Amino acid sequence: MDLNKIESKLLLMGLSLLLVLLGSLGVVALFDIELASKLLGIAITNLIVGRMGGLSFGFASGIDFSVVLFVNLYFEVLLVLIVYSLFVMSWENAVKFKRLEHFFDVVKAFVAKHHDKFDKYGTYGIFFFVFFPLFMSGPVVGAIIGFIIGIRHIKNIFIVLSSTFIATTLWALFLNEIVTILNNLNQYASWGILIVLIIVALIARKRKK
Repeated sequence: MDLNKIESKLLLMGLSLLLVLLGSLGVVALFDIELASKLLGIAITNLIVGRMGGLSFGFASGIDFSVVLFVNLYFEVLLVLIVYSLFVMSWENAVKFKRLEHFFDVVKAFVAKHHDKFDKYGTYGIFFFVFFPLFMSGPVVGAIIGFIIGIRHIKNIFIVLSSTFIATTLWALFLNEIVTILNNLNQYASWGILIVLIIVALIARKRKK
């Protein structure tokens, strides 16, 4: 790995953020194992379901709004930095990661199918692609698409993360209100949102395969 390349620096940054997250969870666990488990649950649910899943899990668990929002944003940043960097390295045949190659191939096929549209709308297309929770959308996929259509690394990451921050904050405000209303009806009702999101994510994953 060439440390002078920007993708290598982004990867190291992402891995550093991951270590900080794991270390912080370890410290929290020393004082409150239940809270640490809930925070870890937010990150895992975000990874499996996406931003709405992570937010829903946090709010349904009764964690403070600002903490839920921060953990989701933090996790999405490190996820983008790590996966995006690995894709660039794979694209340049610098390194191959077997566990991610299938995912990369799916994204490449998706971009090839809609390349004209992405190329036409450029940075604006990437911004709105990441913003709206559509099938195959999201910050990681958006960043990869940005790279494929030729957007420079820093500009690409900035656009993707800006869209992610805005979208996640708006979804957090909306879902927090929904969870509050459901909790007033039944203390377990808010978990229904998470169950629905997980089912939708599994269906989408099956379609993608």
